[in-house]
Amino acid sequence: MSSLIYILSGTGHRVRKVLFGSLRTALPYLFSMLWPLIVIWLFGKSYWGDCVDALLIVNVITLIVGWGTRKHLLKKFDLLPANINDAWLENLHNRFAILACFILLVIFSPFSLLMKIGILMLIIGKYFYVTYEPVIEYKHRYGIAIGAEMIGFISGFSMLYIINKEIANEHIIFSMGVGELVRNVLLIILMKDVKIQMRFRFFRPGFYIQAYPFFMLSFASIFIHMVDRVFVYTNFNNEIKAEYQIYMNFLLFLISFPNFLLMPFFKNYYKSKIQLSSGNHILLIVLGALITPFFLWLVWLLCKHFYQFDVSWNFLITGMLFVFPSFIYYPFTLRLISRNKQLGLSFVMFILSVLLVFLCYYMIDVYGLSGALYAATIGQWGLLVMILILNMQEQSERKIKFIK
Repeated sequence: MSSLIYILSGTGHRVRKVLFGSLRTALPYLFSMLWPLIVIWLFGKSYWGDCVDALLIVNVITLIVGWGTRKHLLKKFDLLPANINDAWLENLHNRFAILACFILLVIFSPFSLLMKIGILMLIIGKYFYVTYEPVIEYKHRYGIAIGAEMIGFISGFSMLYIINKEIANEHIIFSMGVGELVRNVLLIILMKDVKIQMRFRFFRPGFYIQAYPFFMLSFASIFIHMVDRVFVYTNFNNEIKAEYQIYMNFLLFLISFPNFLLMPFFKNYYKSKIQLSSGNHILLIVLGALITPFFLWLVWLLCKHFYQFDVSWNFLITGMLFVFPSFIYYPFTLRLISRNKQLGLSFVMFILSVLLVFLCYYMIDVYGLSGALYAATIGQWGLLVMILILNMQEQSERKIKFIK
C-alpha cells in the first residue's frame, strides 16, 4: 500500500504514529535553528558567524564517527529482529575506536580549553545519539526522543543564559555541548530496548566493511551540501557567514521534507520493495511544486523578522529551485537504497561534489555570495539527473536478470 493512501485511510493510531515520527525527525533541525536565533538576539550575527567554522568541524567528525550507523542498523534490525541488542552493541563498540581517535585529535588541537570541552561534549553526545536514533525509529520511541530533545535544548540554553555576560564563540559551543550531553544522558537512562554492555566479543572488525557502503552514502550526501559552505566560510566575514549558514540550513531542512513525509511508513524498507506508485509520485511532485514557494515565503519572514537579515528575491527564487528536485528524486533514492545501490549513489555524489568545487570557485569569483547558491542549486539538479539515470540502469539490470 502506498504511503500517501496509507496516510489518508489510516486509523487514529496510525496518524498519531506518523505525526510523532515526523516531529521526532524534524525536532533536531528545529532546535538547531533556534540556536542561531538565540545567539543573534542576545549578542548579534557576528557571534554566530564566529561559531560556524567549529560547528562544521563537529559535523564532519560526527559524520565519520557515525560510520553509516542509522542505515546500517536499520538494515540489521530488519534482517535480524531477534538480535537487535547484539547488533546495536557491535555498532557501539566498533565505532568507539573511531571516536577515540578524534577525542585525542581534539585534545591536542590548538583550541582553548573551554572550546575543546565544548567540542568533545558535542561529538561524544552525537556519537550516542546516532547510535540510539535507529532504535528510536525502529521501536517508535518518539515520546522519549522528543522529551530528551526538549530538555537537552533547555539545558544548553540555560547554560548560555547564565554565562552571557562575557560571551565568546567558545561559550556558545560549550553551551551547545551541555545540551547535547544532557539529551543523550536521558536517552541512556530512559531507552530500555537496548542495554549498554562492555564485552570484547562485540569488537568485530568486519563491522567496518559491512557498514562502509552506508557510511560512504552518508558522507557523500553531506559532502555535496558542504562544498558551497566551505567556500563561503573561507571568503566572507562573520555576518555573511552567519546569514548564509542560517539560510542554507532552512533549505536543507526543506529538502528533507519528503523524508519526513515518507519515512514513517518505510520502517522495514530493506525488507520492503520500495515502489511508490507513479500516481502518488506525481502527487508528491505536485505537492512539492505547491508548498515550496509557501515554505520559502515563511523562510523570508523568519529571516527578516527574527534572524535580522533580508533575503533577496534572487536568493528566494534560487532557493525554490534548490529545494524542488528533492520531491522528484527522494523516492528513487529510497528505492535504490533498498536495492543495495549505496555505493553507486555515493560515487555519483562524490563526482558531483568534485565538480561543485570548480563550479563554486568560478561562480563566487563572478557572482559573489550568490554564486555559492547558484552552484549548490546546479548540484541539486545534477543529482536529480544522475539518480534518474541510476534508477533506469537498475531497472534495466532487473529486466535482463528476469529474461535470463
